[in-house]
Amino acid sequence: MVFTLTDGSGHDGDSRVLSTSRLLAQVDATPGSVYGRHSDRDIYAALLAGDTGLFVELGEELAQAFRACGADAVVGEAAEGYNPVHDVWRMTVNAAVERVRSDGAPALLSYEFTLFAHPASCPPELRAEAIWLELDEEAWQRKLGAARAYPELARETEAALTGDLSGLLDAFPELAAAASDAIGPLGAEAFRVECLRPIPAGEIDRGPSPPKPFYEIYGEKQVAAGRYSRIIRYRDHLEPVGAALRNWLGG
Repeated sequence: MVFTLTDGSGHDGDSRVLSTSRLLAQVDATPGSVYGRHSDRDIYAALLAGDTGLFVELGEELAQAFRACGADAVVGEAAEGYNPVHDVWRMTVNAAVERVRSDGAPALLSYEFTLFAHPASCPPELRAEAIWLELDEEAWQRKLGAARAYPELARETEAALTGDLSGLLDAFPELAAAASDAIGPLGAEAFRVECLRPIPAGEIDRGPSPPKPFYEIYGEKQVAAGRYSRIIRYRDHLEPVGAALRNWLGG
């Protein structure tokens, strides 16, 4: 069962839900109750407005859905400091898992995978507990084929499979270089390995990526270029969501 916070529309406003639904159907996955309900712009606006209640409501809905389907494990994208939508969704998912555990399902497992760092990236202290999948040739080719068949992610797919991120940040070459240095070499071979890293019990919010999240640096560039009017910042906009979620959990 797959839950998505937004429709993947980004700042362009073009929904990716149809492509996502087509992919889920191919692999016999089922959309969850929260599935492309909000646009990315909606979530940006909620963060900037300090609407922490939205994420508490989503956390409760996720918790109810996890209970209803009898989930044994929850797997979601890691908070990596590159996209505030991904990071706030990770907080919300973490809180939902903790709610289910506190309500009598302490064995519910929770894992994360990277979207920006190398797929096999894993802190040394988590390597033994992580789930490692090394894809055989057939599975690897299916994975690459699915990525290439997703039209709205063509640029991202090309960047990941070639290891050249410059096309994603062509307006800011210095950011492209910094992102490449931080992420390290990718290429198609990197996607043979999948690592599901365990989320430590009780974790809601891991804190910002030092010295500051990439999305803040990118936002500063966009404001300076006149494309954005405001910058989403961890301390001002995401940290309050984590506080609200912890308060919802009672601590």
